[in-house]
Amino acid sequence: QLLLPVEIRVQEVMAPLQEIEIQIRQLCESRRVRVENFFMDFDKLRSGFVTCNQFLRTLWMNLGVKLSEEQESALLQKYRAPDGRFNYRRFCDSIDAGRAFRPDDLSVHPSAQIPAASELLGTRRSVRPLSPDSENKVLSLLEHLARHYRLGGYSLRAAFKEFDRHNVGCVTESQFYRALPVPKEFGEAEVALLSRRYADPERAGLVSYLNLQSDLDAVAGFSAQQDQQVATKSAPAPPSAFSNGETEAVTDPSIEMILQRLRVAVHKYGIRLLEFLRDHDKLRHDLVTENQFVKSLMLAIGKQAQLTLPECHALAHYFAAKDGSNRVRYRDFALAMDSPFNVPHLEKKPLATVEVPAQGSLARTLPRLTAAEEADLADTMEDIRRQVLERRLMVYQYFKDYDRHGLHPGDDATAVRRSLHFLTLDVSPEKLKLLARKFADPATGDVNYPAFAEAVDADFCQQRVSRQADLETRAAQAETRDWQAIVERPVVTVGDNVTFDELMVRIRSLVLSTRARVKDFFVDYDTLRSGLMTRSQFQRCLSQLGLSKLGWHDLSSRQLDLLCNQYADARDGEKVRWMDFVADKDPFAAVPAQELFVAPKPGTINWEASASPEHRSCYDQALERLALKVAQRRMLVRPTFRDFDKHRRGTMSRTQFRQAMTMLGLHCEPEELEAIEARFAVDEGFNYAAFLEDLEPEKPVEFMYGKRLQELRLVQSRGRLPDLRPATDADQVLYRIRTKAVRERIRVQEFLRDFDKLRSGRISKVTFRRALSGSGLQLGESEFSHLEDLYQSRKDPDSVEWMRFVDDVEAAFTQKHLDKTPLANPEQFVPEPESCINYLPAEAEQSVNKLLLLIAQQVS
Repeated sequence: QLLLPVEIRVQEVMAPLQEIEIQIRQLCESRRVRVENFFMDFDKLRSGFVTCNQFLRTLWMNLGVKLSEEQESALLQKYRAPDGRFNYRRFCDSIDAGRAFRPDDLSVHPSAQIPAASELLGTRRSVRPLSPDSENKVLSLLEHLARHYRLGGYSLRAAFKEFDRHNVGCVTESQFYRALPVPKEFGEAEVALLSRRYADPERAGLVSYLNLQSDLDAVAGFSAQQDQQVATKSAPAPPSAFSNGETEAVTDPSIEMILQRLRVAVHKYGIRLLEFLRDHDKLRHDLVTENQFVKSLMLAIGKQAQLTLPECHALAHYFAAKDGSNRVRYRDFALAMDSPFNVPHLEKKPLATVEVPAQGSLARTLPRLTAAEEADLADTMEDIRRQVLERRLMVYQYFKDYDRHGLHPGDDATAVRRSLHFLTLDVSPEKLKLLARKFADPATGDVNYPAFAEAVDADFCQQRVSRQADLETRAAQAETRDWQAIVERPVVTVGDNVTFDELMVRIRSLVLSTRARVKDFFVDYDTLRSGLMTRSQFQRCLSQLGLSKLGWHDLSSRQLDLLCNQYADARDGEKVRWMDFVADKDPFAAVPAQELFVAPKPGTINWEASASPEHRSCYDQALERLALKVAQRRMLVRPTFRDFDKHRRGTMSRTQFRQAMTMLGLHCEPEELEAIEARFAVDEGFNYAAFLEDLEPEKPVEFMYGKRLQELRLVQSRGRLPDLRPATDADQVLYRIRTKAVRERIRVQEFLRDFDKLRSGRISKVTFRRALSGSGLQLGESEFSHLEDLYQSRKDPDSVEWMRFVDDVEAAFTQKHLDKTPLANPEQFVPEPESCINYLPAEAEQSVNKLLLLIAQQVS
């Protein structure tokens, strides 16, 4: 009968007390439980005693142990106290003896108190020993099985899980024969030997596969420890994950060379090794088996880095776990490989120096051939190199025609044969295969023809490898080079000779004509309001103001430097005092507001002082004749000129001016055209806007700002008209508002709440009047005054509690908080007729009554 984990039935025969404790101890060890925790639920005071019934109930309910009457009496007799209670603490100490850690025992070293793990689930070793030859053969079989399970990824427990439903660690012999995963070279004799070695001594016909699993783990751990010691002696110190250098192809590489080759491949092809490895680590323990590590590494980067199985196993042994479990620390390996030529967490290490690999060190590596193949290929390469030198052949261009990848040079063996045939370089088929293998790309298999061309042509260099001396020379040249002269080249323009005063006049004219607020363009760049900004910011603000090529007036670099130097700060020459510039550019401080001051365009000449009398008379006659012709024919001259000015700058070229005159039919003599062009010539060409002003003078616009300002002041100076019927009581005003709201269905709240954004219930008196004026209530000055006095806020005398006013007005429709007073009887507000509201003096009232009687008599 099997010992079930849910219910263990002890044999009915009388067993020694020690055997009972051993069975309970094995059950606790197999379940990894502490018996004392179950008894503490019945011992609230932690006295160490429970009743006998509580003790037996705990064994049955929590451990599933049911004892016979003889066994119960034996246990109770041993651990019963004089008062009749059961001493469970002494019972637990005997159960935990030999496996519990005793912190109070200072006579024994703590490391010596660590108990050795017993057999799982109470299994037993066979008491029938085997012969020495059989024991040695069993050991060799275990080593073979451990290596087979490690490489194949087998799990012995998973193989027997289907037959061991109750997890007792034992199966029958037939099930052991059927489920044991063995290699092909194992026969029936080897399996029978293992079955005899791990047979259960107490239950005939059962085999303890957990004992076999325990021995396999011990053998695998011992082998891994030996391999780790061998790898530690043979391998060098752990390499830096950020070292760089040229890749060397050797037949027997060390660990450092293998890691360096992997770094280059990871950097070139952008491979994330961690993505391939962590799929095998479901619980994220950062450990995988050696077989999983080798397969993942070959799948991820085996072809690109030209890895072999011995190299993969050497890496697995180098990064093996330190606990001897035959597993590999894949995360340490991935972190070292995924950050080649870089420092992880560089943002936290600002002073770290990153070593950049030299130029050309990450070029494509060539496959490795055997020594015999290299020697056989050396003669062929020397022959090709000699013919290329003698005949001055350009090898690279012939191969490039067959490049189908563009940016990734590569070619196949057929294209190589055809290219060599065009160059009349005869190579045998065997040597051609060696050439294709020598210069083949490890990832794609194509032929790396730039490397072949560089190997046979001394004048061709596809990828130059930089040396340290070259890097130092370039750094020295970069330090001594005048970068400012290269970036900012001097540009000479027409307006470079303009004085500061003339430039100020032009800018002031532009600001006045566009009515621009100069300060608004500068204040956003000076957040601290210090009055200073950099030169680049100052130039950017001028560009936004309109002083650019796309604006109203273009400033050259010399003119910008002139402004920056004029307003430069005395303490810091790189800062500009923009507030002084804004004060100087205020046009209203120098020019009256009633006048329109416009500066002439750059390049305009002083016609009255520089022109001769003949030129002036020629210009006057031509302009008079053209103006008369335009007036008689009523011609629209401006649209034709504006068609040539796409940006509306008021200028055009001289050729465009003559073309426009021809299109309009305004013909002039050559002397007259030259005089007109000389009169309106500017730096940008011909100022047609000024020419049209003289040709068709427009009536100046009257300045109406002053007149309009006087009218507004006159209107505002007049006082308000007095009320015809001033209100005498606030209740009368409120009654009138309610009547108006009921008859015209006015919601006063809709006009007031928009002015109270924070819903504080208060608004200013001015806002209160403005809101009620738009509601249509038609209140007078006295009525507003009564309302303001009635609903004045207690916190702010200048505010009105509009929500209280709204509640009083809305009382005409319904009673507030009616949901809280269900027994209230609301009264409906019925407005009185208007005739009852109007009050007349006594004499007027008598006259109205007499008139109504006369009308009634006539009607009747």
